[in-house]
Amino acid sequence: MNNLRKVISVLMAMVIVLGTCAVAPKASAATSAIFEIVYDSAGNEDIKQVQEMAPQYVTTGSEEELNTENGYLLAMSTSVNQAVFPINLSKKGTLLYQLGSGAGLNGSTGKIKAQFYSDASCTKSIGDAVLLNVSTQDTFSALTNLAVNAAGKYYLKIMMVDTVPSKTTYSIVISALAFSSEDTALTSKFVASYTGTESRVTYHKVVVKKDSYITTEFENYSTKNGQRTSGEVKTVLCNSKKKAMSKTAIVDVPAEGTGLVTYAVKKGTYYIKVAGNGIYRTKGKVTAVKDQGAHKISKAKKYTIGKTVKGLLLQQDKVSTADYYKFTLKKTKKLSMILKGSCATDGQGIQFAIVNKKGQEVMKTFTAKGNFNISGKTAKKIPAGTYYLKIKKSSAKGSGWYSVKIKK
Repeated sequence: MNNLRKVISVLMAMVIVLGTCAVAPKASAATSAIFEIVYDSAGNEDIKQVQEMAPQYVTTGSEEELNTENGYLLAMSTSVNQAVFPINLSKKGTLLYQLGSGAGLNGSTGKIKAQFYSDASCTKSIGDAVLLNVSTQDTFSALTNLAVNAAGKYYLKIMMVDTVPSKTTYSIVISALAFSSEDTALTSKFVASYTGTESRVTYHKVVVKKDSYITTEFENYSTKNGQRTSGEVKTVLCNSKKKAMSKTAIVDVPAEGTGLVTYAVKKGTYYIKVAGNGIYRTKGKVTAVKDQGAHKISKAKKYTIGKTVKGLLLQQDKVSTADYYKFTLKKTKKLSMILKGSCATDGQGIQFAIVNKKGQEVMKTFTAKGNFNISGKTAKKIPAGTYYLKIKKSSAKGSGWYSVKIKK
């Protein structure tokens, strides 16, 4: 929303001739009008009179896109104490907006009240009312979000509250960006969403053609004093009917960089449900893995020390399901291991253990959580013999991928 002050400064210089203005709903002729100003990435503006507001929808959430919002001047006459301005929102989602006091209000007293409605008669209010102090020109309201559950035409009613404008005509400026909350496909390119409260969620659709793990990446665009700040989003893996399959994972998103969450699944269609508090960008990747582990110790595949094996612990697997790999030690020694992988950050993890043919531990179970890349040695020497590497998830609603290498 960085261009709002530029919008105001340009619109302040405009000469408003209400006699040529469009008529807004519920307002008498020549009492209100809407002027739009659009800035491009080079800072050039285009000003024109329009019949209704139609805010720009953010799609990628790039810095360039967030800094090219359109603004509107809402011109009013003191012959009426209120006016209604239509706004067309082509998708369900969130309107993020800010109001500013414009020309004709310098030296005035009191407040301007702004309220959105879902009907032209302005009987069904939506969202919170905004009060704007207008004692001085170039005054701004707080950044406000409005949630709409369906595409359509909405109405912004501007009302004077104990306000005496200094001129016979005056203006309010609104700068706005719109965010769709309709389902989007999770792809390798960033898409932008806005979740103003935890009850407002978005769904990102993923089609998986083979057993794979889904990596979802988040960038945070919540701002404080014009700067990106760290934050978090909450994710849930859902099936094709949007029914939850996992626990809620809390993904930390740094001010600079990205936060990740991973789910491992069978072939099928899924949704990543996301809740948060602010603007975020999302992209994802589906990585197929040919699981090399056997689910029974009696059928464990031979593992050659020094090689790397990869596998999946699927969301659909039971918590008791494990991958087994069989290997032989020719002499007593400590084992050096490299463990890599990822699982959802919901408290669950991936468990690694070395067991004998009876399933008894000879290396205490180690649990890796989140995104991990760990190197280490067993705490004590393991006698020569035949053993099994056992890998499983720690939670029934967990999942993830792993790679293991036992060094020579």
